[in-house]
Amino acid sequence: MVDRIGSGPRTPLAACVLTLALTLALVGAGGCSRKSPADADAARGGATPHVDLTGVPLSSDLSPFLRGRGEGSGRIDQAGERKLALNDSLEIAIQRASTRRSAGDFLYGLWRAEPAGLLWIETATRYEYLLHRGDELEARLAALGDTVSAPAAHWFARDCREYGYGSRGEGYRRAAAHAGSLAPLDHAVAEQKVAMTEADGGEPLAAVQRLLPLVAPDGASGPRLRVREWYHITRYLHRADRLDDALHAAAKGLALADELASPSWHGRYLVLIASIRQERREAEAALDLLRHASEYARTQELPWLFLDATDRAAALAGSLGRPDLALEFDRRTLAHSLAMSDSLNVPRNLMNIANDLRLIGRLDSCLVYQEQARSWVEAYDDARNQAMLPMLEAEYYCQVGDYARVVELLSRAIDRASGASLAAEEVRLHIGLIRQQLELGRPELALRSVARLCQLRPAMHDQTPDQNLIADYETVTAEFHLGQGEYEVAAEALGRARSAVERRGGEGKRWNYHLVAGKLAQRRGDPESAVTEFDASLVAAETLGSPEQRAASRFQLGHCLLELGRFGPARDLFTATVGDGRFGASFRTRLSSLVFLGRTGNEQGRPDSALIHLARADSLVTPYTPADLMARLHFERARALRAVGRVAPAAEALRAARAELARADGAPTREFAIFTEHLRRELALEETDLLIDAGDDEAAMRLALAFLAADGTRPGDTAFQPRDWLAGKPGGTRLVVTLVGDRRSHAWHVGDGRVRHHDLPPRRELLRLSAPVLADYATPTRDTDPIAAARLTVAVLGPLAGGWTDGAALYVLADDVLQGLPWAGLATADGGRVLLDIGPVVELQLPPARPGLAGRSDGRLLAAGVNGTAGLPDDLAPLRHAEDEAATIAANWTAGPARACLGADASWSGLQAAGLASARIIHFASHAVVGGRGAALQLAGDAPGSSPTLAGIAAVPIVAELVYLSCCDGTRRRHVGAGTADLAGAFLAAGARGVIASSLRVDDASARDLAQAFYGELARDVEPASALRAAQQRVRAQQGRTHHPFHWAFSRLIESGRQDP
Repeated sequence: MVDRIGSGPRTPLAACVLTLALTLALVGAGGCSRKSPADADAARGGATPHVDLTGVPLSSDLSPFLRGRGEGSGRIDQAGERKLALNDSLEIAIQRASTRRSAGDFLYGLWRAEPAGLLWIETATRYEYLLHRGDELEARLAALGDTVSAPAAHWFARDCREYGYGSRGEGYRRAAAHAGSLAPLDHAVAEQKVAMTEADGGEPLAAVQRLLPLVAPDGASGPRLRVREWYHITRYLHRADRLDDALHAAAKGLALADELASPSWHGRYLVLIASIRQERREAEAALDLLRHASEYARTQELPWLFLDATDRAAALAGSLGRPDLALEFDRRTLAHSLAMSDSLNVPRNLMNIANDLRLIGRLDSCLVYQEQARSWVEAYDDARNQAMLPMLEAEYYCQVGDYARVVELLSRAIDRASGASLAAEEVRLHIGLIRQQLELGRPELALRSVARLCQLRPAMHDQTPDQNLIADYETVTAEFHLGQGEYEVAAEALGRARSAVERRGGEGKRWNYHLVAGKLAQRRGDPESAVTEFDASLVAAETLGSPEQRAASRFQLGHCLLELGRFGPARDLFTATVGDGRFGASFRTRLSSLVFLGRTGNEQGRPDSALIHLARADSLVTPYTPADLMARLHFERARALRAVGRVAPAAEALRAARAELARADGAPTREFAIFTEHLRRELALEETDLLIDAGDDEAAMRLALAFLAADGTRPGDTAFQPRDWLAGKPGGTRLVVTLVGDRRSHAWHVGDGRVRHHDLPPRRELLRLSAPVLADYATPTRDTDPIAAARLTVAVLGPLAGGWTDGAALYVLADDVLQGLPWAGLATADGGRVLLDIGPVVELQLPPARPGLAGRSDGRLLAAGVNGTAGLPDDLAPLRHAEDEAATIAANWTAGPARACLGADASWSGLQAAGLASARIIHFASHAVVGGRGAALQLAGDAPGSSPTLAGIAAVPIVAELVYLSCCDGTRRRHVGAGTADLAGAFLAAGARGVIASSLRVDDASARDLAQAFYGELARDVEPASALRAAQQRVRAQQGRTHHPFHWAFSRLIESGRQDP
C-alpha cells in the first residue's frame, strides 16, 4: 500500500531547501564518483545483509555480464548518470508527503527544460497518482507535438498513458526504433519499456536478452543505469522461474546500489531478493530479509518501501500459518500510517489486523478493529475503501454464521462495483473461506460455508465468460467431502464440476478439476484412474503456462507412476526438467526433480543410479533449501546407501533426515507435500528395519512406539513401557504393536515377559486382505465370509490368530490401515469363532503426557444428545434418535447422579458449565465432522463457528474414566500414526482413560441399542472392556436385524497407554 496523503502547501523555505538538496544531488553525480564502503554503510544505516550464493549455480548465459565491478570499459554517459541521480532523489522526495509538492515543481521544471526527455515523461506519468497535476501533465504531453517533430517522445508518452488500457506496447516499440535520434539514456529507457511489454506478453527471457547489452562489461552504461537495469533483469528472471540466475543478478545490482550509497535502490533490492527467496520456498530467509527491509526503510524515511516490505512480511507470515507474526507486522504498519495521518491506509491496516485476529480466533478483538476501520472509512471518504471494507467485514460474519449480515455487507460493496452480482460475490467469498478453513484445520467452519453454498446454488450465475462459479463450487465441495472421507459424495460433486467445465470452461477450472479427481481416485485405491486424471491436469497446466500448476501436476503424476511400478515413465517425466536451458533450468522443478529421480532409482532397485541423481541434487542445495525437501533428499540417500551395503553412512543420513524433518514441522512447504506426506512413517520403518536386521527386536519396537506416539507436531513419546504396563493387567493379557509400511510391515507380540517380532504383509497386501472383510461387515444385507476374515486375522495376529487365554483381553496398538478394523468380529484361524468369543479386544493409543492433570471424578454421568444442527448440508441429515438415546441413558443410570443436556442445551460451553471436566462418564450422541487436517463434534447449541475441534477438546482437562462417542466418524483418522488424529484421540489427550467410538456410520437406532446395553453392564460395576464385550454379545445374539457385524463389530474401546506420574 502506498502513502497518498499530502500535508498541504509547502512554505517557500521548504521549496528552497528541496531545490538546494536536489541541485547538490545533481552536482554530486557529475563525476559518477563512488562512495567508500564505510561511507556506503553509513548512508544505509548498517551493513548490507549478505546475499549467500552458496550452492546457487550460475548459467553460462549470465556469467559474462557479471564480470568486473560494473562500470563499462567504454566512455560512460555522464549526462545520463547525472539525470538518473537526480531522478532517484526526485522519486524519494515525491514519495514523502512533506516534499512532494516542491519535488513536483522541480520535476516539471526539468521536463520543460527538456521536453522530449523520456526519463522525465516516465517519472511524471508514473507518479501522477501522487502529484495530482493532471491538467499540467496533459498540457506537457500535448506540447510534444506530432510524430514528425518528436516521434520517439510522442510514441513513448502515448504508451505511458495508454499501455494496458488498449495499447499493447506498440508506442514503446516505435519509440525504441528511433535509437539513432535518442540520447543513450533515453534509448535505455525506451528499451526497458519494450522489455516490459515482452515480459508481460509471456516472454520474460526475451526481455532479459534485450536488457543485457545495457549492462555489458564493455558497454558505456554508468553505474546508476546498471543498477536500474540489473533490477529489471532480476525481475524478469524471477518471472521466468530462473531463480538461480535471478539471485546472482540481484546480488550484482545490490552491490552496485551499495557502492552508490543509494537508499532507495538498496531497499528495493532487499524486497526483490526476499520475493525471490520466497519463490524458492526459502520462507524463513525471505521473512528475515523483509523484516530487515522494513526496519531499514523506517530508519531511512522511505515510507513507500516501509509499507511494501512490511505488508509483504505480514502476507508471508499469514501464508505460513503464523497469524500471530502477521499481526506483529500489521501493527507496525498501522503505527506508521497513523503517524503519517494516512487516511487511505489506516482503515486497511485496521482490517488486516482484524483478519489476523479472526484467524487466531480472537473474534471479540477482531470486531473491535473492524469497527475502528469503519469509523475511519466513514470519516475519510475513499471510493476504494468504501468498496473493500464490506468484503473484509463479510469474512468475519461468515465465520460466525451471520449470513443475513453477510448479504447486507456484500450488497453495500456491490453498490460500489458496477456489473457485480451479490450471489456471485458471496459464492466466491465462501469458496475462498472453505479452502482457508480446511488449511487451518477447521472443518466445522468449512462445513458452514458448504451448507451456505448449497443454499446459494440456484443463484449462481456467471458474470464473465471465464468465471464458471458452478465449477468452482462443485470442485471445492468435492475437496471438502474428500477430506471427510465421503468419497461417493465427492465423486458426485466432481461429476457436476466436470459438466460445468465442459460446458463453460474457465481459466484454471479444468486443471483444478482433474487434480482433485486424481486425488479422489488415489484415496479410493484406483491408481490407474489417478494417473489418467493427473496426466490431464498436466496437459491443462501446460496450456495455462503456469510453473506452479505444472509442478503440482507433475509430482502427483510421478508419485502415482511410482506406486504402480512404472519406473520408466516416472523417470522420463522428470529427466527433461533437470537439463539446462536459457539462463539455467526452471528452478521450481530442477532440484525437486533430481530428488524425485533419486527416489525413482531406489524404487526401481537401482541404488547406484539413485546416488548419482542425489549427488547432483546435493550440489544445488543452499543454506536456505526448504527443510522438508532436504529431509527427503537425506532419506533417499540413506535408502540407497543401505542398499549398497553402507550401513553406517545410511544411519547417519537417516539421522540427518530426522533432524531436517523436525525443522520442517514449523514451516511446511505445500508444494513439497508429496515428498513429506509419508516421510515420517518411511523414516521410522527404515530405522526399524536396520534394528531388526541387527537382531534388536525390542529396540525396534521402542522406535515404532515413538512413531505411533507422535502426532506430527511433537517428538515421539517413548515413556510407554509395555512390560510395566502389562504388569498392571490381569494374567493372560496380551499386547500387539504394529507398524505398517509399503515394502515391509511389522508386529511385536508382548506377553509372558517376552517380546517377539514377526513380519506383517506390506500395506497393499493388507488392503487386499481387509477389503472383502470390510465390504461384508459394512453391508448389513450381505453374508459374511469367515474364511476371508480368518485369512485376515492370521496375517495380522500371526501366532495369536488361534486365540489366547479365554476371558483375557487382547490390546492392539493398530497402525495405518489396521486402524478401524472390526476386531471383535474377526474370525479365529480355524474360522470357528470370532475374537469376541475369546475375550475383549481393546485398541490402544499413546496420547501425550499430561503432567498437570490431577483430581478425581465426581462420579456423575453427563450425556449430550443432538438430533440435528442448523446449517447441515444435505448429506448430513439430522439424526432421529440421538436425543432420545442420551435422555434414556441418563434416566436409567443407577450407579450415581446423571444429567442429560439435549438439543440447544448441548453446547460445548454449556457442557463445560455442566461439569464436563469432573464427570466420571461422558456420553455424546451427535454428528461428527472429520476434515483433512482436523475434526469436530457438531453440537446444535454451539454459537456459529464454535463447535469443539480436536485442539479445543484436547485443551480441556478432564478426568473421565470413559467417553462414549455414539456418533459416526468418532475414530476415523486422516493422518495415521498420529496420537490425536481423531476425536477419540483428542479426548484421550484431554485426560480420558478410555473412549468408545465407531469407525463406521451406522444406523442411530443400532447405536442406541448398543449404548443402552453397554450402560446396563457398566452400572453393575463391570470394567468397560468387559461391558462392551457383553453388550456386543447381547446385540449379536439377537436374531434379525442386529445379528450382522455391521450393528456391533465397529464399536471399539480405545484406551490410553499414557503413564502419567
